Amino acid sequence: MQRICLSRKPHFITLLAVSSMALLILVAACGQDGPSAEAQNLLLQGARHRLNGEPLRAIAAYTDAIGDSPKFGEAYLERADTLSELRRRSEAQRDYARALELDESLASTVYVNRGVMHLGAEDYSLAIRDFDRALELDPDDPTTLGNRGLARAQSGDLAGGLSDLDTSISISTTNSITYATRALIRAVAGQHGGSIQDYDRAIQLRPYDADLLFQRSLVLIESGSLQRALEDLDQAISVAPERARLYVMRSRVRRDLGQVAGADSDAIKAERLGVDPDTILSLEQSSLLPTP
Repeated sequence: MQRICLSRKPHFITLLAVSSMALLILVAACGQDGPSAEAQNLLLQGARHRLNGEPLRAIAAYTDAIGDSPKFGEAYLERADTLSELRRRSEAQRDYARALELDESLASTVYVNRGVMHLGAEDYSLAIRDFDRALELDPDDPTTLGNRGLARAQSGDLAGGLSDLDTSISISTTNSITYATRALIRAVAGQHGGSIQDYDRAIQLRPYDADLLFQRSLVLIESGSLQRALEDLDQAISVAPERARLYVMRSRVRRDLGQVAGADSDAIKAERLGVDPDTILSLEQSSLLPTP
């Protein structure tokens, strides 16, 4: 199965990883081998740098914390997460392994976050293995189930992926990302009705999300519901008027509905936003959904 994507640029939705982010509270020292007060303070500094979008400064703070307290497992975990965000995966791997060695209480978080890193690298077998380990420790965690479901689907196991996402949603019914992920997989599996229902629920939870509206419009187009797809694209454009792909797709829908003047207007707008005319023509004529 090709990568799950409902846009012309392949992408996947990764569910939120579990991150302690230093919990934004001081970690209690645990005996003589516990982290020093200075190391705990450095951990908090690193968390603040990450929240402020300064990953390199965060890494420096975590490195200083480790230098001060070499057995501080949480500092290794936070540095690993930051390295993973920067796609410095080999370094992150080493820090995740060290965090596990130093602090068994971090195991579930390490497995989930490392699994998300593998998922992002399209190494689905390793991702599934880590999510399996995390679920052994916490079998009913909906986020981990959702992540494993996505990894299974991306690896070609659509039935296994949908099973995990069904279980995740049965545990937590208010996560729009989980509904959107199941909607993607159902669309790939040809279950357009179920996909649209999941998008309906996701959009109820996040009503002004242009990406969700766009993705639902693609499934609606494939199922022949052009007028409703047009309504989704109209709303998405009202939310995100500078996104060229929305005009490209609305141009396609309007042309299919016989609204030639509106279609031409949207194509011109997309060109002004930087889309090549040949690309517009190709997208207007291509299939929208990947095949299993």
